[in-house]
Amino acid sequence: MMSSLIGDWRTRGWRAALLGGTGLRDAGRLEGFFLRALFAMVVWCSLDFTPSYPDLPRPVGLAAWPALWEWLGWDLSRLTDPVFWGKCLLWTRVALIFYTAGVGLSLALPVVTLVHIGARTLNNSQGATHHGFQMLSLALLTQTLVVWLLAAVRLSSRLRKRPLPAWAGPGNWTWIWTYTIAIAAAAYLVAVCSKISASNGRWLKNSPYLATEIVKTHRQNYYNRLDPVFIQGVPPAAANPPDPATDRYRHPIPAPADWLSRHPVLARWIFGGGFFLEMFAFLALIDRRAALAVGMALVALHGSVEWLMELTFPLNQQVVAVFFVNAPGWVILMARDPAWRPGKKLWLGSLLSAALLMALCHVTASSDSVGAHFLRLTQEAAAVVPDLFSFPPWLKWPAVLATQTVLFAALVLSAKSLRIPRLPARFRRAA
Repeated sequence: MMSSLIGDWRTRGWRAALLGGTGLRDAGRLEGFFLRALFAMVVWCSLDFTPSYPDLPRPVGLAAWPALWEWLGWDLSRLTDPVFWGKCLLWTRVALIFYTAGVGLSLALPVVTLVHIGARTLNNSQGATHHGFQMLSLALLTQTLVVWLLAAVRLSSRLRKRPLPAWAGPGNWTWIWTYTIAIAAAAYLVAVCSKISASNGRWLKNSPYLATEIVKTHRQNYYNRLDPVFIQGVPPAAANPPDPATDRYRHPIPAPADWLSRHPVLARWIFGGGFFLEMFAFLALIDRRAALAVGMALVALHGSVEWLMELTFPLNQQVVAVFFVNAPGWVILMARDPAWRPGKKLWLGSLLSAALLMALCHVTASSDSVGAHFLRLTQEAAAVVPDLFSFPPWLKWPAVLATQTVLFAALVLSAKSLRIPRLPARFRRAA
């Protein structure tokens, strides 16, 4: 990698060496570095825990291969040993440093992938699976397989003394971008298939009944934490006749659940929008513009699910923000290609719009209204990295403002690029 960078720098200059290769459908050297660095941060933070389960009562996945563990002489429960887990974290973090640098990926990625999947398999082998880490696991596994394929292609080209194909070149990181988007879109499509299968094809018709799931989640959160905020809302109808044995469980119904139950048609439109967004998430593979639009919509979808149902998928949001929204990639494209360089008016308009939305978001921070929720959604994609490490406000909000400004400019430029050019006057007269 370093030799190719130096070679490009000598022949084409530092700007072309760093920014070259980035386009609407391609990711170059500098963009690849930012994608790897941000993704490494997500993986690093996802491993900030200590496995605590001493055994595997219901093994799944890797844990369900008894012959493998008999051959190794241990199983995944060994991860609960603090000394061994500390060594695993050390190996993983060293591997993530190599991954970020783009060096030794054929060895670094398998280490990270095995540790991440192993730890989560231990959790899922307790009898209740959790799919909040699924997308991250799939992204790591996909990147590992592609890296091995690239290594095989490069070795074959070297042995046959043939030039490398362009897609396998050392400065071309399009694969890390497109394949991660593809596997993330596949994960959303699996969710769609699960909804259809579990409901016998009636998911959209039955979607207003998700109000019951909202109530259930709030009740679970109340009994888990005994926080009275989870039993506030609309008083339920009184039982007739009163039943002293159950009346004490009749807590208020969350306002969103009450609203959805009273507006079933609108509920179908709302949940149907999310359903079809997941179904067609693969359209993000068209180009950078489509990835940005789909990514922003998916981040907003997760933010809405969190608000409505208290179900959070932070790793999904982070993967989508890094690879779909990809703010650093847009900055590099703008710096490299004059056709995608915003003018002063667009920069100023984007900055003022971002500042206005941020101010409104702060003013309505204590409100739980629908309007306040949508204002908060406008900050979701831009706040992913600061929220990862709990940036202090004086550092977080300038970062969010800068990122939001870039994203607004990118959205406007994307919309302008899709306009059908007007016909010349002579053709309009002929028509």
